[in-house]
Amino acid sequence: MGKHGDPPNPRGGPVEILPFLYLGSAYHAARRDMLDALGITALLNVSSDCPNHFEGHYQYKCIPVEDNHKADISSWFMEAIEYIGECLLRGWECCGRVLVHCQAGISRSATICLAYLMMKKRVKLEEAFEFVKQRRSIISPNFSFMGQLLQFESQVLATSYAVEAVSPSGTLRERALPLAGEMRQQLADTAESPAEPIPVVESNHCGWEVVWRETHSLKCLFSCLCGLLVSTKFRSTLLWL
Repeated sequence: MGKHGDPPNPRGGPVEILPFLYLGSAYHAARRDMLDALGITALLNVSSDCPNHFEGHYQYKCIPVEDNHKADISSWFMEAIEYIGECLLRGWECCGRVLVHCQAGISRSATICLAYLMMKKRVKLEEAFEFVKQRRSIISPNFSFMGQLLQFESQVLATSYAVEAVSPSGTLRERALPLAGEMRQQLADTAESPAEPIPVVESNHCGWEVVWRETHSLKCLFSCLCGLLVSTKFRSTLLWL
C-alpha cells in the first residue's frame, strides 16, 4: 500500500495523448495532486461506477457504460467528442485540459480517446491505436469496442468528416491536418526504434494483444479472431475488411 492507505500505482500518472487530452484510470482521477500538477480542469468519466471525487473543483461528464461485449459505447462517441471539444475551446482561454478515464484506463477510456482522434484528427483506427499505444502501452479495448471503432471509422470516412468540414476557419478543422501529419511522422519514427516491452496485465482483453504484437495489423487481427465473435451484429461490422 502507498501513503495514506492508497493502493500502489505501478503505471505512473495519466499520459498525454494531445496537449489538452490525457488518458488515465480511476486511481488517477482520485488523485487531486496529480490532476492539479497536470493542469486538469475537466474529467470524462467513462464508467457507471467510478465516483467523481472533486465535483466542486473540476468539471465532470459521465458516460455510464460497462466494460463488456454487450455495451454500446459507440452511441456515446459524438457526445464525448463534443464534450472534449467544448473543454478544448475553453482551454484556449484558461489552459484547460481533459482527463478521460475509466476504472483501469485500458478499455473504455482508451476507446473514447481513439474515437476522438479518428474523428478530429482524420486518421484511421490503426494509426490512432498505434499513436495512443505508444503513450499508454497497456490499452486494450475489448472485442466489441474494437468492432464498434472499426464501424465508426467507416462512418467517419463515408461522411468525409462532415462535422469538421462545416467548422469556421481557424477552428479545429485547420488544426487537424498538421496534427494528423505529425502523428504519422511520430509513428514512422517509432517504428524504427526498438519496441517498448508491454507490461503483463491481468485483463480479459489480452487475447487479441498477442495477435497485435505479432502482426501489427488490425485487419489481420480481426481476420484471425472473427470466428470467436458470436454476435451477428459484429460479424456484419467486419465484412468490409
